[in-house]
Amino acid sequence: MRMLFFANDLGGGNALLPLIDKAGTSVNRCFLIAMGPSFDLWETSGLNPFKANPKTFRIQIHALIEKHRPDVIVTGTSIGSRFEHIVWSEAKRARVPTLAIIDGWVKIRDRFLGADRRRALPERFGAVDLHIKRTVVRTCKVSPSRIDVVGHPHLQAITADLRRERRTRAIKSCPTIGFFSTPLVDSESTHGIAAANDLVRQLAARPRIKLLIKPHPRERIEPWKEWIASLHADPIHPAMEVCISDSLPTKQILKEVDIAIGLPTSVMIEAAFAGIPVIILEPTERSHRNPAIDRYLSDRVARTCDELIRKMDALASIEETRIFDDAITREADSRAMRVVRILGKA
Repeated sequence: MRMLFFANDLGGGNALLPLIDKAGTSVNRCFLIAMGPSFDLWETSGLNPFKANPKTFRIQIHALIEKHRPDVIVTGTSIGSRFEHIVWSEAKRARVPTLAIIDGWVKIRDRFLGADRRRALPERFGAVDLHIKRTVVRTCKVSPSRIDVVGHPHLQAITADLRRERRTRAIKSCPTIGFFSTPLVDSESTHGIAAANDLVRQLAARPRIKLLIKPHPRERIEPWKEWIASLHADPIHPAMEVCISDSLPTKQILKEVDIAIGLPTSVMIEAAFAGIPVIILEPTERSHRNPAIDRYLSDRVARTCDELIRKMDALASIEETRIFDDAITREADSRAMRVVRILGKA
């Protein structure tokens, strides 16, 4: 079977990696096309994707479909899905079936319709769970028969890796907290810095702590560096080590930390499913809602400083923090590939 995989945003690229690995057998031929963060991700993962040019993308994807004649096209569909729409449109012209693997729980309508209801849609949708299937039906007016609940292949892979690697983690005398930020709009970092500053002030009365700050890849790093410099110039907690880990991979940080604290981001979901103690900061006046956090992590959300203190104190008495949800993480890669094979043989 000839399979073409495409991704641009990092979330979409991550979602497809387990499928590409699963498809890489002698009976399949896989063609990989990527852009932006997904190209870097796939290349560093040992793959050899074709790097598409955003300025001539429609011409390129048309030519590549004509050249490779895939039986099925699979897209990793994240929040920024402009290029996926071009893939679906060109695939439809060439009569090649398409499957969109949805990488998360937020902004579902925007991924497929946005402001333009005339946009091309994929032939089939791979939803994370039943909630997202219902959301696609309701917001995109898609028949339920076109949607398969496949789970979350990336969440399955990353949590299994983290659980395995953390078993050999050495216990350190100085607890390490990872703080994970995310922008509310575009690349602004104001929201994350405000939350990190609140966290530092709450940690000031505690014993020696190491705090690793991980800004979101979309956030501007300069404001974070300025904030760190101001902390070092006038430390709130002399025994607290605060540093930015923007170049360190998220997975490496999660492997080492004792606690993960952050804004409502997918990293918090990964950490919780891997069994890492998690606290999610959701100040009511400045936050985005993530249905997955509402559904699976509602008891780990702190909306005030008092709630943060109580939840940190409670972590010491929690023995098992891992979330179990077979519908999301059990054989998600296999379920997604079953849909791919059925489409390719249709």
